[in-house]
Amino acid sequence: MHFKLTTDPISIEDATSRLSQDGNGALVTFSGHIRPEDSFGNNLSHMEYEAYVEMAEMELQKIADTIEKRWGITELVMLHRTGRVEVNEPSVVIAVAAGHRPEGFEACRFAIDELKRTVPLWKHEVLAIPQTQSE
Repeated sequence: MHFKLTTDPISIEDATSRLSQDGNGALVTFSGHIRPEDSFGNNLSHMEYEAYVEMAEMELQKIADTIEKRWGITELVMLHRTGRVEVNEPSVVIAVAAGHRPEGFEACRFAIDELKRTVPLWKHEVLAIPQTQSE
């Protein structure tokens, strides 16, 4: 089990490189990226993420523990960015190696849903400044 909050860029490759495929028949990944527009259609410049790090790490550990108990999965990676994240960059990556496909999908879905629900992370949308035409 590996989880990390980082200001460094993250990727699916980062996450999957930390997994052991030994005895596992399924590898399931999720990568959440910054969209170019907010829910109102405004253009975004970037996002800023803040975290209560100590509590976030405790909550990530709880998610990992639950996944191990519920599905018997010990090969799990959860990476989340903090600080500035540009449009189209991933802010969160989850990777699960499981014995079988159903357990892998269920565990990955549980991980992202619980992360969004319980981990103290706050995102701030920074709007792009519209370019004005000079005369």
